[in-house]
Amino acid sequence: IEFKQVSIVGDKKGVKLSMINLVDLAGSEKASQSGATGDRLKEGSAINKSLSALGNVIAALADKATGKGKPGAIIPYRDSKLTRLLQNALGGNSKTIMICAVSPASSNYEESLSTLRYANRAKQIKNKAEVNEDPQAKLIRELREENEKLKKMLEGKGPVQSEAREGESAEEFQRRIAELEQKKKEEINQMESALAEMQKSWEEKLREAQQQQKPQEEEIIDLSQPHMINLNQDAQLTGKVFHTFAENTQYWVGRRAQDWTPNIVLTGLGIQVKHAQITVKDGVASMIVFPESGDYTFINGETIETCVPRPLVHGDRVLFGQNYFFFFVDPRCVGETGTGKQMIEKGTVSFESAFEEFSKKQNMLGDVGASRQSQADMEAEKQRYEEQRAVAEAEKKAAEEEALKKLQEQEEEHQRRIREVEEKVAGKEEEYKRRMEELEAEKRRAQEQAQIEFDNRMKELQRKEKEMEAKAKERQQLELDTRLIDEKLMVVMPQVKEANLIAQELGKPYVLSVKLHVRPLGFQRKRTDIAIQVEENGRHVYDWDPDTMENRQYMMRDLFERWCEDPESIVNLPEEEDPFWDPIQHCRMIGTARCYLEGLALQLENEVEAKIMSSSGQECGSLMIEVWPLAADGSLELPDEELVENPEDLIGGKMQFKLVVSAAKNLPEHLANDVYLEYDFYLDTDQSALTKVGPVEGFSKDPKFSYERIFSQDTVTQRFLEYLQTGAITFYIYGNDSRATQAEKERLAMREARKLAAAALQADVPATTQPAEQCGADAAAPAPQAPLDSARSGGAAVPVSA
Repeated sequence: IEFKQVSIVGDKKGVKLSMINLVDLAGSEKASQSGATGDRLKEGSAINKSLSALGNVIAALADKATGKGKPGAIIPYRDSKLTRLLQNALGGNSKTIMICAVSPASSNYEESLSTLRYANRAKQIKNKAEVNEDPQAKLIRELREENEKLKKMLEGKGPVQSEAREGESAEEFQRRIAELEQKKKEEINQMESALAEMQKSWEEKLREAQQQQKPQEEEIIDLSQPHMINLNQDAQLTGKVFHTFAENTQYWVGRRAQDWTPNIVLTGLGIQVKHAQITVKDGVASMIVFPESGDYTFINGETIETCVPRPLVHGDRVLFGQNYFFFFVDPRCVGETGTGKQMIEKGTVSFESAFEEFSKKQNMLGDVGASRQSQADMEAEKQRYEEQRAVAEAEKKAAEEEALKKLQEQEEEHQRRIREVEEKVAGKEEEYKRRMEELEAEKRRAQEQAQIEFDNRMKELQRKEKEMEAKAKERQQLELDTRLIDEKLMVVMPQVKEANLIAQELGKPYVLSVKLHVRPLGFQRKRTDIAIQVEENGRHVYDWDPDTMENRQYMMRDLFERWCEDPESIVNLPEEEDPFWDPIQHCRMIGTARCYLEGLALQLENEVEAKIMSSSGQECGSLMIEVWPLAADGSLELPDEELVENPEDLIGGKMQFKLVVSAAKNLPEHLANDVYLEYDFYLDTDQSALTKVGPVEGFSKDPKFSYERIFSQDTVTQRFLEYLQTGAITFYIYGNDSRATQAEKERLAMREARKLAAAALQADVPATTQPAEQCGADAAAPAPQAPLDSARSGGAAVPVSA
């Protein structure tokens, strides 16, 4: 139930809103008493679960109200949808009344008692309802009230001090009253001005601020001097920060310290206290980078030599630290390219182009860049398509003209022969009639033959046209996918770079890199996904998707801020609080192999050694596959009566074939453990519908599968025939990574080392207990004490036998 109160003051309208929520809670369900089964039992279980969550929320709120709860305790509103919906009613800005129903029957004694306890806990919750009011509207209302009071005081209706003080003359009294009235009038005028200012619309305020800002910018920023302008990922923030450089003056770029404030103050990862120095001499600007900041400063995407002045050229893109992009403007070259703002408006410089330049020259893409189709290649392919389409249109037009010309020639030839017959058999009616029938029959045969040739020619042209259209759609989809991948990479790569810098600052043994994973989807389609590969101590341990990377980025920043405030606060950080930590992924995809089925449409067997291609496009082994068409009785030899000349003749009949997967060869050594494969066929589009083969237990670079399966298609349809002619069976090969197993052992060793170090610190004695992984001769010798810093930083302070 919603209540709305509207009040109008002058030309302003105010709305006061209140809401009443009526909630009918279901009672608890006892299966033993209700006898519910099936869906009713599940529904009762869900009701009891929601009521339990509600009881936990009420208990937490009651403890908070009575002072029994822990400071900062979280109220579990999100444990169920019921408590989430009732969050405002239970502990928000509201007043809540709960009515509980109890039964007078003695058989319901326990339920009644439980309900009364429930109600008693709810009764202990104390909410204080307040009117939510817009702060600006509240301030305007208070100013109006104060203004009215002042006016009443001036009119003599309010409590104004109007009596003469002791020893005060009449003239002094009148003068003091006049000053008081003047002061009150000034206060009224100030309040009215403030009210008028506050009641201005946002657009009016923005317009006035822009008008005031223009002369200030022209007055403060001298763009006749060399200067730098910022580039930001948000286009609205690009070109908003200017740094000008006067002649013969040193300008420091860096981070503020206790006794040091540089001219250009930057913060964040990679920014040093004294990061760089910029000077201008004889109109030429140059920049010096120091050794500690050399790895975090780039010009036009390239690192620069430290401690050597590097001249800045008009249009240079400069990167400081993680994401501070600027471009340099030389006033002497403005006439050629325009001012800095004009260069931004024209698109001559942008954050995207500067970052892409930096990524390419620093090889941030790695093998990602090699696997992406360049814009030039796509343009060339598009040009080839346009040329082929023009040729096809010309061929089609020429075929139509040729057919029409041929028909005209046949008609002329037919008329000529009729005239010859008329001349030869003049007066012989029967002979004339017979010859005319022969000519008509010959004409029909010629026309039918010409029509057949024309139809075949047009079918061939239409087939080529369909193929071109399919290629055009594929190219357009590729362009769209490439744009989407580029947009995602523009977001992911800065995140990965920032994560690596944070890991380096915190001494974490993690290195992140961007990879493109290409997965075939059948029918010669493929999908490209972005994955973030995480390495721990140089070993690939798991992959993250972009959503996980974005979530972890915020956690990494929080951890970095904690470290900046107190480095000791992240010592012995629990694994569940470490944003870099995840369970190690042991099973990984080795690659995919494809077996094309076009031979089945021609009723031919196919024995192939299919290449296994990794997600990065590298060959990583082969898979031995055989496909055999079967006769109606299941034999391998097809009788002559079942053979067809045209694949179209298979439609409507039954087809059987045999798939054999014998073995794989030359698999990567680190992934050749417990190898298995999955494959899809025809309509298997869901990942859960894939057929699994194996695993072959243990280590083997050449695992033997010895797998056979007979497929039977009761009725061959046009779609199934197209699948055979253009589709393929895709095999996904998986194996356990031995490097991941080794990384797991190292993690366990480091965990034991941290426990030993913590125990040694508590007992204040050297730790002499061996880790659980050590055995045999190593177990007899005392292990050296593990320094806490070494254990935390991922060093090899504790020896571990394999």
